[in-house]
Amino acid sequence: MDNSTIKIKSIHLENIKNVCNGTIDFSDGKKQLNVLGVYGQNGSGKTALIDSLAMIRILMLGERLNSGEIDLLTDGEISKVDIEIQFNEEYEINYLVSLCKINQNVKILKEIMYMKKLEKFQRKSLIFEYSSSDEMATIDFAGKKDRPYNENERVKLLTAVALAEENETSFLFSDRIRTFINDKENKEIINPNLCQVVNSFCTEFARNLFLYSNKLSGIIYAEIFLPMSFQVDNASGLVPLPIDASEEIPESLYLTAKSIFEQINKVLPKLIPGLTVNLRVEDKSKNLDGETEYKVAVDSERSGNSIPFKKESDGIKKIVSILSTLINVYNSPNVIAAIDELDAGIFEFLLGEIVEVLSDDAKGQLIFTSHNLRALEILPYKKIVFTTTNSENRYIRVSNVKKTNNLRDMYIRAIQLGGMKEEVYQETDSYEIRKAFRKAFKKKIERTSL
Repeated sequence: MDNSTIKIKSIHLENIKNVCNGTIDFSDGKKQLNVLGVYGQNGSGKTALIDSLAMIRILMLGERLNSGEIDLLTDGEISKVDIEIQFNEEYEINYLVSLCKINQNVKILKEIMYMKKLEKFQRKSLIFEYSSSDEMATIDFAGKKDRPYNENERVKLLTAVALAEENETSFLFSDRIRTFINDKENKEIINPNLCQVVNSFCTEFARNLFLYSNKLSGIIYAEIFLPMSFQVDNASGLVPLPIDASEEIPESLYLTAKSIFEQINKVLPKLIPGLTVNLRVEDKSKNLDGETEYKVAVDSERSGNSIPFKKESDGIKKIVSILSTLINVYNSPNVIAAIDELDAGIFEFLLGEIVEVLSDDAKGQLIFTSHNLRALEILPYKKIVFTTTNSENRYIRVSNVKKTNNLRDMYIRAIQLGGMKEEVYQETDSYEIRKAFRKAFKKKIERTSL
Protein backbone atom coordinates (compact mmCIF):
# COMPACT_ATOMS: atom_id res chain seq x y z
CA MET A 1 0.00 0.00 0.00
CA ASP A 2 1.21 3.47 -0.86
CA ASN A 3 3.04 5.15 2.02
CA SER A 4 2.37 8.67 0.80
CA THR A 5 0.68 11.00 3.27
CA ILE A 6 -2.30 13.02 2.10
CA LYS A 7 -4.37 15.31 4.31
CA ILE A 8 -7.01 17.95 3.68
CA LYS A 9 -5.80 21.08 5.44
CA SER A 10 -8.75 23.41 4.83
CA ILE A 11 -11.77 23.98 2.63
CA HIS A 12 -13.66 27.17 1.85
CA LEU A 13 -17.17 27.22 0.35
CA GLU A 14 -19.11 30.07 -1.24
CA ASN A 15 -22.70 29.78 -2.43
CA ILE A 16 -22.77 26.01 -2.16
CA LYS A 17 -26.25 24.78 -1.25
CA ASN A 18 -27.16 26.62 2.00
CA VAL A 19 -23.61 27.87 2.66
CA CYS A 20 -23.08 31.44 1.50
CA ASN A 21 -19.67 31.53 3.13
CA GLY A 22 -17.89 29.00 5.29
CA THR A 23 -14.38 27.79 6.05
CA ILE A 24 -13.26 24.65 7.87
CA ASP A 25 -9.69 24.24 9.08
CA PHE A 26 -8.63 20.61 9.38
CA SER A 27 -5.48 21.36 11.32
CA ASP A 28 -4.47 21.97 14.90
CA GLY A 29 -1.76 24.54 14.45
CA LYS A 30 0.80 22.83 12.22
CA LYS A 31 -0.56 19.33 12.80
CA GLN A 32 -3.19 17.93 10.43
CA LEU A 33 -6.16 16.33 12.18
CA ASN A 34 -6.88 12.67 11.50
CA VAL A 35 -10.54 12.95 12.58
CA LEU A 36 -13.00 15.83 12.28
CA GLY A 37 -16.69 15.72 13.20
CA VAL A 38 -19.21 18.29 11.98
CA TYR A 39 -22.31 18.92 14.10
CA GLY A 40 -25.36 21.11 13.71
CA GLN A 41 -29.09 21.21 13.21
CA ASN A 42 -30.74 19.95 10.05
CA GLY A 43 -30.22 22.08 6.96
CA SER A 44 -27.23 24.00 8.36
CA GLY A 45 -24.42 22.98 6.00
CA LYS A 46 -23.16 19.57 7.12
CA THR A 47 -24.10 17.67 3.98
CA ALA A 48 -22.94 20.61 1.83
CA LEU A 49 -19.39 19.86 2.99
CA ILE A 50 -19.58 16.19 1.93
CA ASP A 51 -21.21 17.12 -1.37
CA SER A 52 -18.54 19.75 -2.09
CA LEU A 53 -15.82 17.14 -1.60
CA ALA A 54 -17.69 14.90 -4.03
CA MET A 55 -17.76 17.76 -6.55
CA ILE A 56 -14.02 18.32 -6.25
CA ARG A 57 -13.32 14.61 -6.67
CA ILE A 58 -15.42 14.41 -9.84
CA LEU A 59 -13.65 17.43 -11.34
CA MET A 60 -10.20 16.04 -10.52
CA LEU A 61 -11.07 12.75 -12.19
CA GLY A 62 -11.94 14.71 -15.33
CA GLU A 63 -15.59 13.71 -15.16
CA ARG A 64 -18.81 15.64 -15.64
CA LEU A 65 -20.75 16.75 -12.59
CA ASN A 66 -23.96 14.78 -12.11
CA SER A 67 -27.34 16.21 -11.18
CA GLY A 68 -26.67 15.73 -7.46
CA GLU A 69 -23.70 18.08 -7.56
CA ILE A 70 -25.31 20.52 -10.03
CA ASP A 71 -28.25 20.93 -7.64
CA LEU A 72 -25.83 22.32 -5.02
CA LEU A 73 -25.55 25.46 -7.15
CA THR A 74 -28.05 28.30 -7.54
CA ASP A 75 -28.96 29.53 -11.02
CA GLY A 76 -26.99 32.61 -12.01
CA GLU A 77 -24.83 32.75 -8.87
CA ILE A 78 -21.08 32.18 -8.84
CA SER A 79 -20.12 29.33 -6.52
CA LYS A 80 -16.61 28.61 -5.27
CA VAL A 81 -14.75 25.78 -3.59
CA ASP A 82 -11.18 26.36 -2.42
CA ILE A 83 -9.48 23.27 -1.02
CA GLU A 84 -5.98 23.04 0.46
CA ILE A 85 -4.21 19.66 0.44
CA GLN A 86 -0.94 18.68 2.09
CA PHE A 87 1.16 15.99 0.41
CA ASN A 88 3.88 14.05 2.28
CA GLU A 89 4.66 17.00 4.56
CA GLU A 90 6.58 18.33 1.56
CA TYR A 91 4.18 20.78 -0.05
CA GLU A 92 0.71 22.32 0.22
CA ILE A 93 -1.55 22.91 -2.76
CA ASN A 94 -4.56 25.18 -3.04
CA TYR A 95 -7.04 24.36 -5.78
CA LEU A 96 -9.82 26.89 -6.32
CA VAL A 97 -12.68 26.39 -8.75
CA SER A 98 -15.47 28.87 -9.57
CA LEU A 99 -18.63 27.63 -11.23
CA CYS A 100 -21.94 29.03 -12.45
CA LYS A 101 -25.14 27.10 -13.01
CA ILE A 102 -27.39 28.15 -15.89
CA ASN A 103 -30.55 26.04 -15.94
CA GLN A 104 -29.12 22.53 -15.54
CA ASN A 105 -25.83 23.34 -17.26
CA VAL A 106 -22.60 24.24 -15.49
CA LYS A 107 -19.91 26.60 -16.70
CA ILE A 108 -16.53 26.42 -15.01
CA LEU A 109 -15.43 30.03 -14.83
CA LYS A 110 -12.06 29.76 -13.16
CA GLU A 111 -9.50 27.25 -11.92
CA ILE A 112 -6.49 28.41 -9.91
CA MET A 113 -3.72 26.42 -8.29
CA TYR A 114 -1.15 27.63 -5.77
CA MET A 115 1.77 25.70 -4.34
CA LYS A 116 3.90 26.14 -1.25
CA LYS A 117 6.86 23.95 -0.37
CA LEU A 118 7.04 23.20 3.34
CA GLU A 119 10.49 24.64 3.79
CA LYS A 120 11.73 27.73 5.59
CA PHE A 121 11.14 31.07 3.86
CA GLN A 122 8.94 29.50 1.17
CA ARG A 123 5.88 31.44 0.03
CA LYS A 124 2.76 30.35 -1.77
CA SER A 125 3.19 30.78 -5.53
CA LEU A 126 0.83 30.57 -8.48
CA ILE A 127 1.43 27.52 -10.67
CA PHE A 128 -1.70 27.59 -12.84
CA GLU A 129 -4.62 29.84 -13.72
CA TYR A 130 -7.51 29.34 -16.11
CA SER A 131 -10.26 31.89 -16.63
CA SER A 132 -13.17 31.53 -19.02
CA SER A 133 -15.56 34.17 -20.31
CA ASP A 134 -18.05 34.53 -23.16
CA GLU A 135 -15.39 36.25 -25.27
CA MET A 136 -12.30 34.13 -24.66
CA ALA A 137 -10.36 32.01 -22.19
CA THR A 138 -7.07 33.01 -20.61
CA ILE A 139 -4.59 30.35 -19.58
CA ASP A 140 -1.45 30.89 -17.53
CA PHE A 141 0.81 27.96 -16.75
CA ALA A 142 2.44 29.86 -13.88
CA GLY A 143 3.70 33.31 -14.67
CA LYS A 144 4.39 32.68 -18.36
CA LYS A 145 2.14 35.41 -19.73
CA ASP A 146 5.13 37.19 -21.23
CA ARG A 147 5.81 34.21 -23.47
CA PRO A 148 3.03 33.98 -26.13
CA TYR A 149 1.84 30.58 -27.26
CA ASN A 150 2.89 29.47 -30.72
CA GLU A 151 0.26 28.36 -33.24
CA ASN A 152 0.53 24.66 -32.39
CA GLU A 153 0.20 25.30 -28.66
CA ARG A 154 -2.66 27.73 -29.20
CA VAL A 155 -4.65 25.23 -31.27
CA LYS A 156 -4.19 22.47 -28.68
CA LEU A 157 -5.24 24.76 -25.82
CA LEU A 158 -8.27 26.21 -27.61
CA THR A 159 -9.40 22.69 -28.50
CA ALA A 160 -9.08 21.67 -24.86
CA VAL A 161 -11.07 24.74 -23.79
CA ALA A 162 -13.86 23.97 -26.27
CA LEU A 163 -14.10 20.33 -25.20
CA ALA A 164 -14.07 21.18 -21.48
CA GLU A 165 -16.85 23.72 -21.96
CA GLU A 166 -18.89 21.37 -24.13
CA ASN A 167 -18.51 18.47 -21.69
CA GLU A 168 -18.84 20.73 -18.62
CA THR A 169 -15.67 19.27 -17.11
CA SER A 170 -12.52 20.69 -15.56
CA PHE A 171 -10.05 22.24 -18.00
CA LEU A 172 -6.99 21.57 -15.84
CA PHE A 173 -7.81 17.91 -15.15
CA SER A 174 -8.93 17.03 -18.66
CA ASP A 175 -7.01 14.31 -20.50
CA ARG A 176 -5.82 16.79 -23.13
CA ILE A 177 -4.32 19.21 -20.62
CA ARG A 178 -2.75 16.44 -18.57
CA THR A 179 -1.11 15.21 -21.78
CA PHE A 180 -0.10 18.79 -22.65
CA ILE A 181 1.62 19.52 -19.34
CA ASN A 182 3.37 16.12 -19.35
CA ASP A 183 4.76 16.73 -22.85
CA LYS A 184 8.47 17.62 -22.60
CA GLU A 185 8.11 19.84 -25.69
CA ASN A 186 6.01 22.25 -23.59
CA LYS A 187 8.35 22.50 -20.61
CA GLU A 188 9.25 26.13 -21.43
CA ILE A 189 5.71 27.30 -20.69
CA ILE A 190 4.86 24.95 -17.81
CA ASN A 191 5.77 25.44 -14.18
CA PRO A 192 8.07 22.49 -13.41
CA ASN A 193 5.96 21.54 -10.37
CA LEU A 194 2.61 21.56 -12.17
CA CYS A 195 2.93 18.12 -13.72
CA GLN A 196 3.71 16.47 -10.38
CA VAL A 197 0.93 18.33 -8.60
CA VAL A 198 -1.80 17.52 -11.13
CA ASN A 199 -0.76 13.86 -11.20
CA SER A 200 -0.81 13.78 -7.39
CA PHE A 201 -4.35 15.15 -7.30
CA CYS A 202 -5.63 12.69 -9.91
CA THR A 203 -3.87 9.52 -8.83
CA GLU A 204 -3.31 9.99 -5.11
CA PHE A 205 -5.89 12.40 -3.70
CA ALA A 206 -9.01 11.83 -5.82
CA ARG A 207 -8.62 8.05 -5.96
CA ASN A 208 -8.00 7.77 -2.23
CA LEU A 209 -10.91 10.02 -1.25
CA PHE A 210 -13.87 7.87 -0.24
CA LEU A 211 -17.26 9.57 -0.02
CA TYR A 212 -20.32 8.08 1.63
CA SER A 213 -23.45 10.13 1.09
CA ASN A 214 -27.00 9.95 2.42
CA LYS A 215 -28.03 8.62 -0.98
CA LEU A 216 -26.05 5.44 -0.29
CA SER A 217 -27.69 5.12 3.12
CA GLY A 218 -31.07 5.39 1.41
CA ILE A 219 -30.13 2.56 -0.94
CA ILE A 220 -29.35 0.38 2.09
CA TYR A 221 -32.63 1.19 3.80
CA ALA A 222 -34.58 0.47 0.61
CA GLU A 223 -32.74 -2.88 0.29
CA ILE A 224 -31.89 -2.11 -3.34
CA PHE A 225 -28.33 -3.38 -2.93
CA LEU A 226 -25.44 -3.18 -0.47
CA PRO A 227 -23.00 -0.42 -1.48
CA MET A 228 -19.57 -1.62 -0.37
CA SER A 229 -16.97 1.12 -0.01
CA PHE A 230 -13.62 -0.62 -0.04
CA GLN A 231 -9.87 -0.65 -0.52
CA VAL A 232 -8.36 -4.11 -0.69
CA ASP A 233 -5.77 -6.00 -2.79
CA ASN A 234 -4.59 -2.77 -4.47
CA ALA A 235 -8.13 -2.12 -5.70
CA SER A 236 -10.53 0.48 -4.35
CA GLY A 237 -13.88 2.06 -5.01
CA LEU A 238 -17.53 1.36 -4.34
CA VAL A 239 -19.27 -1.78 -5.56
CA PRO A 240 -23.03 -2.46 -5.55
CA LEU A 241 -23.55 -5.94 -4.17
CA PRO A 242 -26.97 -7.63 -4.41
CA ILE A 243 -28.06 -8.89 -1.02
CA ASP A 244 -30.45 -11.67 -1.98
CA ALA A 245 -29.26 -13.47 -5.15
CA SER A 246 -31.66 -11.40 -7.24
CA GLU A 247 -29.20 -11.03 -10.10
CA GLU A 248 -25.95 -12.38 -11.50
CA ILE A 249 -22.64 -10.65 -10.82
CA PRO A 250 -19.43 -11.10 -12.84
CA GLU A 251 -16.63 -13.23 -11.47
CA SER A 252 -14.41 -10.18 -10.92
CA LEU A 253 -17.02 -8.60 -8.62
CA TYR A 254 -17.52 -11.90 -6.81
CA LEU A 255 -13.78 -12.23 -6.13
CA THR A 256 -13.56 -8.61 -5.00
CA ALA A 257 -16.54 -9.09 -2.66
CA LYS A 258 -14.92 -12.21 -1.16
CA SER A 259 -11.74 -10.24 -0.45
CA ILE A 260 -13.73 -7.40 1.14
CA PHE A 261 -15.62 -9.81 3.41
CA GLU A 262 -12.41 -11.57 4.44
CA GLN A 263 -11.00 -8.16 5.39
CA ILE A 264 -13.99 -6.85 7.34
CA ASN A 265 -14.61 -10.14 9.16
CA LYS A 266 -11.36 -9.54 11.03
CA VAL A 267 -12.95 -6.47 12.66
CA LEU A 268 -16.73 -6.95 12.51
CA PRO A 269 -16.95 -9.52 15.36
CA LYS A 270 -15.16 -7.02 17.62
CA LEU A 271 -17.79 -4.37 16.88
CA ILE A 272 -20.84 -6.66 16.87
CA PRO A 273 -19.79 -9.58 19.10
CA GLY A 274 -19.85 -12.92 17.28
CA LEU A 275 -21.10 -11.52 13.94
CA THR A 276 -19.55 -12.34 10.57
CA VAL A 277 -20.91 -11.84 7.05
CA ASN A 278 -20.37 -14.25 4.20
CA LEU A 279 -21.15 -14.78 0.54
CA ARG A 280 -23.21 -17.84 -0.33
CA VAL A 281 -23.15 -18.96 -3.97
CA GLU A 282 -26.66 -19.86 -5.14
CA ASP A 283 -25.74 -20.53 -8.76
CA LYS A 284 -22.82 -20.35 -11.17
CA SER A 285 -23.21 -20.02 -14.93
CA LYS A 286 -21.74 -18.70 -18.15
CA ASN A 287 -23.14 -15.67 -19.96
CA LEU A 288 -23.41 -15.29 -23.74
CA ASP A 289 -19.79 -14.09 -23.89
CA GLY A 290 -18.57 -17.18 -22.07
CA GLU A 291 -17.77 -15.27 -18.88
CA THR A 292 -18.47 -16.81 -15.49
CA GLU A 293 -21.24 -15.24 -13.43
CA TYR A 294 -22.44 -15.91 -9.91
CA LYS A 295 -25.72 -15.60 -8.11
CA VAL A 296 -24.82 -14.86 -4.52
CA ALA A 297 -26.61 -14.07 -1.31
CA VAL A 298 -25.16 -12.36 1.75
CA ASP A 299 -25.65 -14.14 5.07
CA SER A 300 -25.04 -13.16 8.67
CA GLU A 301 -23.59 -15.77 10.98
CA ARG A 302 -23.60 -15.85 14.78
CA SER A 303 -22.62 -18.87 16.86
CA GLY A 304 -23.10 -21.19 13.91
CA ASN A 305 -26.54 -19.82 13.08
CA SER A 306 -27.10 -18.20 9.70
CA ILE A 307 -29.77 -15.69 8.63
CA PRO A 308 -30.19 -13.59 5.45
CA PHE A 309 -28.20 -10.38 5.84
CA LYS A 310 -31.16 -8.30 4.61
CA LYS A 311 -32.89 -9.15 7.92
CA GLU A 312 -30.19 -7.31 9.87
CA SER A 313 -30.76 -3.79 11.21
CA ASP A 314 -29.96 -0.75 9.10
CA GLY A 315 -27.17 0.11 11.53
CA ILE A 316 -25.38 -3.21 10.97
CA LYS A 317 -25.79 -2.81 7.21
CA LYS A 318 -24.26 0.66 7.45
CA ILE A 319 -21.28 -0.63 9.47
CA VAL A 320 -20.64 -3.46 7.01
CA SER A 321 -20.93 -1.06 4.09
CA ILE A 322 -18.25 1.36 5.36
CA LEU A 323 -16.04 -0.97 7.41
CA SER A 324 -13.42 -1.66 4.73
CA THR A 325 -12.90 2.08 4.29
CA LEU A 326 -12.60 2.62 8.05
CA ILE A 327 -10.02 -0.18 8.23
CA ASN A 328 -7.97 1.60 5.60
CA VAL A 329 -8.36 5.01 7.25
CA TYR A 330 -6.96 3.42 10.40
CA ASN A 331 -3.95 1.90 8.63
CA SER A 332 -3.11 4.02 5.59
CA PRO A 333 -1.90 7.65 5.65
CA ASN A 334 -3.10 8.26 2.09
CA VAL A 335 -6.79 7.42 2.67
CA ILE A 336 -9.42 10.09 3.36
CA ALA A 337 -13.02 9.13 4.11
CA ALA A 338 -15.91 11.62 4.27
CA ILE A 339 -19.07 10.03 5.67
CA ASP A 340 -22.40 11.81 5.96
CA GLU A 341 -24.43 10.87 9.06
CA LEU A 342 -21.94 8.35 10.38
CA ASP A 343 -24.25 7.75 13.34
CA ALA A 344 -27.30 6.68 11.30
CA GLY A 345 -28.63 3.52 12.92
CA ILE A 346 -25.50 2.91 15.01
CA PHE A 347 -25.80 2.49 18.78
CA GLU A 348 -24.29 5.61 20.32
CA PHE A 349 -21.88 3.83 22.67
CA LEU A 350 -20.47 1.81 19.75
CA LEU A 351 -20.25 5.01 17.71
CA GLY A 352 -18.17 6.56 20.48
CA GLU A 353 -15.80 3.59 20.60
CA ILE A 354 -15.26 3.63 16.82
CA VAL A 355 -14.60 7.38 16.77
CA GLU A 356 -12.29 7.18 19.80
CA VAL A 357 -10.16 4.38 18.28
CA LEU A 358 -9.80 6.28 15.00
CA SER A 359 -9.04 9.55 16.77
CA ASP A 360 -6.29 7.92 18.83
CA ASP A 361 -4.55 5.88 16.14
CA ALA A 362 -5.80 6.45 12.58
CA LYS A 363 -3.06 7.21 10.06
CA GLY A 364 -5.52 8.45 7.46
CA GLN A 365 -8.23 11.09 7.79
CA LEU A 366 -11.90 10.68 8.69
CA ILE A 367 -14.39 13.50 8.15
CA PHE A 368 -17.92 12.81 9.32
CA THR A 369 -21.20 14.50 10.06
CA SER A 370 -23.47 13.32 12.83
CA HIS A 371 -26.50 14.17 14.92
CA ASN A 372 -25.63 11.86 17.79
CA LEU A 373 -23.72 13.90 20.36
CA ARG A 374 -21.75 11.00 21.84
CA ALA A 375 -18.60 11.97 19.90
CA LEU A 376 -18.60 15.36 21.68
CA GLU A 377 -17.78 13.49 24.88
CA ILE A 378 -15.03 11.48 23.19
CA LEU A 379 -13.13 13.74 20.79
CA PRO A 380 -10.84 16.64 21.70
CA TYR A 381 -12.72 19.88 21.09
CA LYS A 382 -10.36 20.87 18.27
CA LYS A 383 -11.64 17.88 16.29
CA ILE A 384 -15.20 19.20 16.34
CA VAL A 385 -16.75 21.88 14.09
CA PHE A 386 -20.23 23.28 14.63
CA THR A 387 -22.52 24.70 11.99
CA THR A 388 -24.26 28.00 12.70
CA THR A 389 -27.48 29.73 11.71
CA ASN A 390 -25.43 32.43 9.97
CA SER A 391 -25.03 31.37 6.33
CA GLU A 392 -22.24 33.97 5.94
CA ASN A 393 -20.16 32.26 8.65
CA ARG A 394 -21.42 28.71 8.51
CA TYR A 395 -18.70 26.80 10.41
CA ILE A 396 -17.12 27.58 13.79
CA ARG A 397 -15.05 25.94 16.50
CA VAL A 398 -15.40 26.57 20.20
CA SER A 399 -12.42 27.98 22.04
CA ASN A 400 -11.15 28.15 25.60
CA VAL A 401 -12.44 24.70 26.46
CA LYS A 402 -10.94 23.38 29.69
CA LYS A 403 -10.15 19.73 30.29
CA THR A 404 -12.91 19.61 32.90
CA ASN A 405 -15.52 20.96 30.47
CA ASN A 406 -17.95 18.58 28.78
CA LEU A 407 -18.29 19.70 25.14
CA ARG A 408 -21.67 18.02 24.81
CA ASP A 409 -23.04 20.00 27.77
CA MET A 410 -21.50 23.20 26.41
CA TYR A 411 -23.16 22.64 23.02
CA ILE A 412 -26.59 21.90 24.49
CA ARG A 413 -26.29 24.96 26.71
CA ALA A 414 -25.35 27.06 23.66
CA ILE A 415 -28.45 25.79 21.87
CA GLN A 416 -30.66 26.71 24.81
CA LEU A 417 -29.00 29.89 26.07
CA GLY A 418 -26.48 31.01 23.47
CA GLY A 419 -22.96 31.96 24.41
CA MET A 420 -20.98 30.92 21.33
CA LYS A 421 -19.59 33.49 18.91
CA GLU A 422 -22.37 32.58 16.47
CA GLU A 423 -25.87 31.25 17.05
CA VAL A 424 -25.79 27.47 16.56
CA TYR A 425 -29.51 26.72 16.60
CA GLN A 426 -32.47 28.45 15.05
CA GLU A 427 -34.95 28.44 17.88
CA THR A 428 -38.22 26.56 17.58
CA ASP A 429 -41.33 27.05 19.70
CA SER A 430 -43.01 23.92 21.10
CA TYR A 431 -46.30 25.83 21.50
CA GLU A 432 -46.28 26.82 17.82
CA ILE A 433 -45.40 23.26 16.83
CA ARG A 434 -48.41 21.90 18.78
CA LYS A 435 -50.62 24.55 17.23
CA ALA A 436 -49.43 23.67 13.72
CA PHE A 437 -50.10 19.94 14.32
CA ARG A 438 -53.67 20.68 15.43
CA LYS A 439 -54.27 23.11 12.56
CA ALA A 440 -53.00 20.63 9.96
CA PHE A 441 -55.33 17.91 11.24
CA LYS A 442 -58.27 20.31 11.40
CA LYS A 443 -57.75 21.25 7.75
CA LYS A 444 -57.79 17.55 6.84
CA ILE A 445 -61.13 17.05 8.61
CA GLU A 446 -62.64 20.12 6.89
CA ARG A 447 -61.59 18.86 3.44
CA THR A 448 -62.98 15.38 4.19
CA SER A 449 -66.36 16.79 5.27
CA LEU A 450 -66.62 18.77 2.02
